Amino acid sequence: MLWILQNNLYNERGYGELIEILNRLDLPILFVKPVPFTDKVISADLDPSQFDDINLAPDVPDPVEPAIVMGTYTLAKIAHKRGWKPGSFLDNLNYEIWSRQWGDLVLNPTAQVCRFADVSIINSKFIRPTEDSKSFAGKVFSVDDWINWSGSVLAAATDSDPLNANTEVMVYDPVEIHTETRIWVVNGKIATYSQYKRGSTVHYSPTVDLEVLEFAERVLDMWYPNKAFVLDVAQTPLGCRVVEVNCLNAAGFYAGDMGKLVAALEGILEAEVIV
Repeated sequence: MLWILQNNLYNERGYGELIEILNRLDLPILFVKPVPFTDKVISADLDPSQFDDINLAPDVPDPVEPAIVMGTYTLAKIAHKRGWKPGSFLDNLNYEIWSRQWGDLVLNPTAQVCRFADVSIINSKFIRPTEDSKSFAGKVFSVDDWINWSGSVLAAATDSDPLNANTEVMVYDPVEIHTETRIWVVNGKIATYSQYKRGSTVHYSPTVDLEVLEFAERVLDMWYPNKAFVLDVAQTPLGCRVVEVNCLNAAGFYAGDMGKLVAALEGILEAEVIV
């Protein structure tokens, strides 16, 4: 399978490890740059400043062989739009879909969903998009912070912007979280995993509590959104809960095992995926 990687995207160890694994397995790699607001992708060795109009730069042709992308959400959407196979995995990553499937096993089963412009809070709330769109990073907002920031967004946004008045968001009370773990899932099986936060501190570790993995397996036995995605799980005072699901093609690698991820996506070790 051809691996189409966005150049210089990840400032983390995992990106280098991914490239090392692909080279070791002699798998083809193509480094690219997506052109924002288009379905165009150019070779990473091109300098956009060389072109008066970036749209005149030579486009990367659609691959005739199976291809998968790793990069930004923009690249994932371009791959999907252009029909690259498998390309990227974007189905069912909306909170309103996966929260219905997993019910009380999600961190925020009673979150309010509304338009960005309609958010009204009287105390601190966690707010994030319902879609895995990366239009803004979810976090806890105080009342003043939300009023000031959302006001500036609405004053400048147009209907064509990724974040605008009509963007659907979810709003809920902050929840106490002990740890957060990212789990890469391929064909309904756990491929690899990494803890990425302990309390409020960023903490990348390949060591994950068995409780988290058993919870993930329970969740996956119930339902999963598509063939490949990342599942974020939190340990809370009420037990493990699903934080969110995200696009595998646009997710950070943390301390995940890139060898196992590549093997799972290539189907090389399909029967030996660690669970």
